[in-house]
Amino acid sequence: MSAPTVEDVVRGYVKLRDQKNAMKKTQAEELRPINEKMTLLENWLMRDMQTRKVESEKTKEGTAYLSTISSCSVKDRDAMLDFIKKHEMWDLFENRISKSVVKDYLEDNGELIPGVSLEETRVVRIRR
Repeated sequence: MSAPTVEDVVRGYVKLRDQKNAMKKTQAEELRPINEKMTLLENWLMRDMQTRKVESEKTKEGTAYLSTISSCSVKDRDAMLDFIKKHEMWDLFENRISKSVVKDYLEDNGELIPGVSLEETRVVRIRR
């Protein structure tokens, strides 16, 4: 048997990638109803826990608890860069805005950094 050519290897790779993508699509379709049901259960728990004003609920089956997800995004890059330069806060600058530094600055100063938005979403988590 002769050694494979670049064309053979590329053909094999593309075939495997196509198979992988087809499997991902099939899996996503199969998981859709399960994910939808899980979302309904999470929403029920969120309403129930908010109504009862509790942060967590421990059961024999597991613990449901509320968690906050934070995300920062740059809405005005120039304003953000001007702020970073003026205050020499280079620790804000990563390949993305540093969520923890933004939150610390907001806590310390009572206002957001110009050009930055902070979004926090409460979600239900369940652990075994």
